[in-house]
Amino acid sequence: MNKVYDPRMPAAEDCVLARLLEKWAAAKPDAIAIIFDGGESWTWSEALNAAGPIAG
Repeated sequence: MNKVYDPRMPAAEDCVLARLLEKWAAAKPDAIAIIFDGGESWTWSEALNAAGPIAG
């Protein structure tokens, strides 16, 4: 399969959920990423651990 470069398309690390989670978890692993309705919250590291296998 030939890959075609299109400058209008963002790089995978800027738009693919798994890559974004990895980037944010590396940059700020202990910062709050998600706050759920019940008050529970996850850090970026926890979000990556929970969603990473599904996202990527």
